Amino acid sequence: MEELAKLFPDEISTDQSTAKILKYLIVRTPRSPIEGFCLVGDYTKQKYLPSMEGAVLSGKLCARLS
Repeated sequence: MEELAKLFPDEISTDQSTAKILKYLIVRTPRSPIEGFCLVGDYTKQKYLPSMEGAVLSGKLCARLS
């Protein structure tokens, strides 16, 4: 509730009188690799940073792994 009060100070007061958590669920996803999955694009880690050349290099590297 303290964290929610920091994020939404107008909706949730620190004394919890405005809103209360009634039920919650934590969903965890295992961090396992997916067979055959490659992430490509200019935003991936490669030597040209975000650029068209970086996107092309990323795609070529992925194709080489397949």
